[in-house]
Amino acid sequence: MSEAAFYDNVTPALPAGDYQLIVQDMVTVDEQAQPPYASVQRFRVTGPRAGLAAHDVVAVSPPAGGQGSYDSWLPHVVLAQRSLPWQVAISDQPASGPAQPWLALLLLTSAEIDVAGGPPAAGSTGAQPVPFGQYLRPPAGTLGPSPTAGLSNLQLEQPGLSCTVVDVTLDAFRAVAPRSDELRNLAHVRYVDPADQQTLQVPAPGWYSVVAGNRFPVDAPDGVYIAHLVSLEGFGGYLPDQPAPAASYTLVRLISLASWSFSSESVAGDFAYLAERLGVLPFTVPISVTGTDPASRLVSGALADGYTLLGYTTRLGEQTAAWYRGPCLPAQPAANPQPPFPAASAALIYDPATGMFDTSYAAAWEIGRLLTLANGPVSRSLATWTGVAATAVRLLLERGRAGSAPAETVTLVPGARQRAARRLIAGTVVPALLGHGGGRPAFGLPGDPAGLRGRALPGLLDAGTVRRIAAESADPYRQLHEQAIAAARAAPATAGAAAQPAGTVPTGAPSTGAAAQGAAAVPEGAAAMAEAVPRHEALRRLAADPAAQAAAAAAAGPVPADVASWLAGLRQLIGIPFSYLVPDARMLPPESIRFFTVDPNWTDALVDGALSLAARTAPAAAAIAALRPAALAAAAGGAAGAAPAYSGFLLRSALVPGWPGMQVRGYADPQGTTTALPLARLDRLAPTVLLALFTGTIARVELTEPPQHLHLGVVPAAVAGAAPTVQLRWIDAPRAGQLTHTTATTVLRQDPARSVLDVTGTFAAVTQGLAQAYGSPNAPVPGPAGFSLQFLQATASQPFTTAVTI
Repeated sequence: MSEAAFYDNVTPALPAGDYQLIVQDMVTVDEQAQPPYASVQRFRVTGPRAGLAAHDVVAVSPPAGGQGSYDSWLPHVVLAQRSLPWQVAISDQPASGPAQPWLALLLLTSAEIDVAGGPPAAGSTGAQPVPFGQYLRPPAGTLGPSPTAGLSNLQLEQPGLSCTVVDVTLDAFRAVAPRSDELRNLAHVRYVDPADQQTLQVPAPGWYSVVAGNRFPVDAPDGVYIAHLVSLEGFGGYLPDQPAPAASYTLVRLISLASWSFSSESVAGDFAYLAERLGVLPFTVPISVTGTDPASRLVSGALADGYTLLGYTTRLGEQTAAWYRGPCLPAQPAANPQPPFPAASAALIYDPATGMFDTSYAAAWEIGRLLTLANGPVSRSLATWTGVAATAVRLLLERGRAGSAPAETVTLVPGARQRAARRLIAGTVVPALLGHGGGRPAFGLPGDPAGLRGRALPGLLDAGTVRRIAAESADPYRQLHEQAIAAARAAPATAGAAAQPAGTVPTGAPSTGAAAQGAAAVPEGAAAMAEAVPRHEALRRLAADPAAQAAAAAAAGPVPADVASWLAGLRQLIGIPFSYLVPDARMLPPESIRFFTVDPNWTDALVDGALSLAARTAPAAAAIAALRPAALAAAAGGAAGAAPAYSGFLLRSALVPGWPGMQVRGYADPQGTTTALPLARLDRLAPTVLLALFTGTIARVELTEPPQHLHLGVVPAAVAGAAPTVQLRWIDAPRAGQLTHTTATTVLRQDPARSVLDVTGTFAAVTQGLAQAYGSPNAPVPGPAGFSLQFLQATASQPFTTAVTI
């Protein structure tokens, strides 16, 4: 049995009601007390009187729409709020004893519910919306609640409020509703470990409240039962232990907070029954190809590998067929790292022998692109990140074209952009300023004819000085910049300056006696080579150069957190359309479980498509090539090297809606003796479809009934007409929940038409049986939690040995 802790109740800090907050200051002047300064703020806690939130009901038992042998079950409902059953008082009278729930679960037949003078329609629970005023003041012959302050205030504050009600025959209400002293023992709180469970929308993960019914689904004429979770606020005086209402009433109108129906038949339909009968086959299209010719063998092999044949429209509009398989494969594929796909068409695989395309990776690329395009914040963050790298790529390219060292020797260390700017100025701007014909024209304002004031434009240095600075300085361009400015400032730079022959050193500039060569030290032939290589070819070379990739990646920095999270989610198949996961419905029929391993090549193409969104220019495309390793590592959860292998299963069954939060564990060995594999993802993709994804390759999977949903029941009597029994459990630590060797016989109400548990009488029998088990009259007395524990049925668990081939 899965571990769970049971508690009698969790009362809210502020139950529904009127409150006032008083703030008071006491002031003393000359040891004389002054009148106090006080302020009073009144407020009201309304509570969920007229309806519950969408996610307040976590699970119901027996499951909605279920068909099975439930005649020994006590129905119950699991609520997301642990204090919900105790948030509202039944009446305005202050409670004198333990906390009493305001909720009750009534199990009814269609004959015991009235809808416009008749039973509810087939498949309906008989719940109907009405204005709240019609609940407080129902039609003649229908009993409504006694007015309470909370109900009256709600009507005054929200006159347009509506609610959902159910009209129950007065006879059925008096026969099935709990007595006043029974309510406390029909509700309790459970805490379970939320690990290995589907994530449920609950305020406090692991905490649930449970409201149980008191009627066994036995002997309905059509086998159909309808359960209603109702509010008893205002009905405390009408419960079965209170005097019967006037004979003029034939119906009772109750607020229905939740309702469902099921069929109790002589066939099994519980968790174990459904799990044992799940179909387990490879995750392939179940088609048998009997031919032995080459074409038949080709088709048979493709189907065994997880492919399916789909219609395909070529770029020219031709209608043909192509192979496709999604990321979930029946066998472990070999990793086949590829360069980044620049477009979906680049990811197409063509088989010249058959003339057919494999569109699997092209589809993955396009899905990644479209999903990322739809995510505006991530798209912007991705564009910003890659834009920095693209700027670095442009800088690398321009440095190569300007005659700097080859790209493989370049690193974008801090200050590299400033150095490059100074180099470009020295290599291109200054020679242009010399003009032609030996004159050095003035280009500044009249007060600054050289144009150097505030501009930081260098002058000219001789080649020897350039070589010396380049060899000795850690930042040669800064030294060149400073010395060139000094030389330019020392030289006459007026409009009428004497002409100097081109290539001479300006007056006052340091000189080694060698002829000036210009300010940029360009490796011989580098500039010419850069000029000769087309821009797109230069970018392609940069994209493939490891040093250039490292430089661009260093400039861009780490992958932004939101982009990393998004890419990691893509690799875990989050957001992938279901039709791309299961391209043929025959691959996942009803009541089946299919095991698979995730194709890393498919998810790599998916990430390439996501990154392609930022490839708007050639430098951006080169930048993406540089950033791709970091992006793939982020998509793998930050792991360096190979991405972690994912495997899992798809489950399509009534188990999914009937037992939300079922526990799922996967193991790497068929016996399940190793530590459970990390559960990377567990999501419900559709009402009856559950996806589980593990980090690693699974060899065994165990599906276990969720502890918060363990149903309550009894042991049917061996003799017809006899009362059922319960196998008692210890209620003291550390053996709480373990079975004793003592049983207790339940007590039923004296109603031959209905099998309703006499909770008070059964509680006394359980208490007596526990005293016998403990062998002492001072044995612990069970509370609501201990009483419910006696009806708890064992957890059902079903193991599977997976069909994934490694």
